Amino acid sequence: MKAATACLVAILSLLQIGTAVAVIAITAVNLGNVQSFQDVLKLNQKFCLASADPKNMSVCTYIYAVGAVSIVLTIIIGLLQLITCNMCGCGKIMDAVFTVLACAWWLVAGFITAAHAKAANSARPAIPGSDWRNAVVLLCWVTSGLFGALFVVHMLRIGFSCCRKFSKKGAQGDVEKAGLRPESRPSSAAVELGREVAARPYMLGRYGGSKQPAAGSAGSYLSGPNI
Repeated sequence: MKAATACLVAILSLLQIGTAVAVIAITAVNLGNVQSFQDVLKLNQKFCLASADPKNMSVCTYIYAVGAVSIVLTIIIGLLQLITCNMCGCGKIMDAVFTVLACAWWLVAGFITAAHAKAANSARPAIPGSDWRNAVVLLCWVTSGLFGALFVVHMLRIGFSCCRKFSKKGAQGDVEKAGLRPESRPSSAAVELGREVAARPYMLGRYGGSKQPAAGSAGSYLSGPNI
């Protein structure tokens, strides 16, 4: 189960980084930094097709920031866990906190981009790039869902870790109740020596046992001739 959850975390993490990169790439190539070729005097003027006001570049800047912050924080947290040995055992908790915040981050981005895309798609005259705007909105929802799935997986990992700890403590408590502490258990060498002594009666005297003379030999000695 531990290997399966780790593999699932790796796959979901790669997917969310891929969708964030796709959001930035689509915005940069198809929605942002678009130049107008209708007016020669405006060749150097850039437009953002992500909103109903192409002259307002703030929406494209916001989309860049959403994707960049998500990618950078994902990399930073991964490096911190690698350097600090899984945050001294608290890496799963940090992952859970980060993923729930990132899920909300992308959820808000989905609502904002959807509102601007809807306004741009219904604007007159029509603003080109409706398919790309819809793709960005969809990728925002997908990325939020991926972070939500990562949060669920991290919570499952935390639950499994707690169950393992409680089961170990329960087993240790049962051993202590039975009076069989691990340190009080005889070693294998002592057990073998005890078996050897029990199997060979002549060794009892050598290892602390009492060796009694045989009744027949004692009787014959006492009944011998008197001199």
